[in-house]
Amino acid sequence: AGGATTGAAPSAVAALQARLRAAEARARAAEAALRASEARAARAAGAAPGSNGEAAAPVRTAPRVDPALAAELRGGTGPVGPGPLADALKALAKARAASDRVALNEALAAVAAAALRWRERL
Repeated sequence: AGGATTGAAPSAVAALQARLRAAEARARAAEAALRASEARAARAAGAAPGSNGEAAAPVRTAPRVDPALAAELRGGTGPVGPGPLADALKALAKARAASDRVALNEALAAVAAAALRWRERL
């Protein structure tokens, strides 16, 4: 009975090695397919008119802001541009880290206002 088990071990090892080689080949093929997909996506993003490499489709299909709310958010005065938007984003991160729902709501409105006001000035 001992000889039968010993004889089976080399064939089992060979079978496992063959399965390993096949799995490695599938992994290499999957990596190559991933690289090709990433390259196609990068080319497609770069080919879009006015594209800066970011996917624009989700933005185009996003629901529109209520016009009354947008007018209210645009109505602020003061500096406009990347600085105020960065400050608003920092306040948002701080409110989120503190799990402060009131501050989070205010910070989200400030981010939206800063973004809309900056966009209006572009």
